[in-house]
Amino acid sequence: MTELIPLAVRFLLAALFLLAGLSKLARLGEFESTLRRYELLPRALVGATARLLPAVEVACALLLGVGLATRVVALALAGLLIIFATAVAINLLRGREIDCGCFSAAAPNRITWRTVVRNVVLSALALVVVARPPAALALDGLWLARETSVPAGSALAVLVTSTVGLASFGVLLELWRFNRFARLAPTHGATG
Repeated sequence: MTELIPLAVRFLLAALFLLAGLSKLARLGEFESTLRRYELLPRALVGATARLLPAVEVACALLLGVGLATRVVALALAGLLIIFATAVAINLLRGREIDCGCFSAAAPNRITWRTVVRNVVLSALALVVVARPPAALALDGLWLARETSVPAGSALAVLVTSTVGLASFGVLLELWRFNRFARLAPTHGATG
């Protein structure tokens, strides 16, 4: 039972970073513009970082998903999340209102202190995986001959539940954003 939580977190982080990385790769130019607006990197590094970061996110997501180098990948993601939280905090302290770039321009979202908290919480969750890397449905478990206390059926159920849960949360968040936008948008009625 103690392996179920790190397993769910592993799948959740894998799905989250896969979505984030793919959305940025689909809109590299927009992501580069977003990264530039943070004003934290030298201009010469913005383009390379904008191309490299989404690829790293996708690679880490895939490795975490199949459970290969789980501890190292989870530690790398925890570090990235702290870097993201720091970048957002710096810009909030500067009084800047910019898009977070978390999922590129596919889902524009202004930075807030909630963004910082979310990234710190996700980093802490990644550290749960570092502390107790689950062997269930993991290539690490095969190569390192680690035993798992989670039957394959239960591990698959956790995979499906965490992925569906993340997708449902994303849909609900988008519906909330759309509803908020619809309320703020001026109504254009026909005049006659």
